Amino acid sequence: SLKRERDNRNVVDVLDFKLDGRPAFIVMEYCAGGSLRSWVGARPNWQKVAYALYQAGNGLKGIHERGGFHRDIKPDNLLVAYQEGGGEIVKVGDFGL
Repeated sequence: SLKRERDNRNVVDVLDFKLDGRPAFIVMEYCAGGSLRSWVGARPNWQKVAYALYQAGNGLKGIHERGGFHRDIKPDNLLVAYQEGGGEIVKVGDFGL
């Protein structure tokens, strides 16, 4: 298994994994705020939406810089975590694993 340090604050951390065993598993960071799917129909203000999209873009940039890609960006795969000291942070998750 592999543990790594945080690479990009806008990407869900992979804490551990084992793909060659039965059962295979991946342990990922828990994002207590759920997904942006809950925003659909909730009508958050435009500043909150713009900042969430900025954070999602930053996460995708980090993924691309490491040679990765994400083929399914949608509200369900953009997760909300709470920062120490307050505030929300949007993280790209669900890589189709």
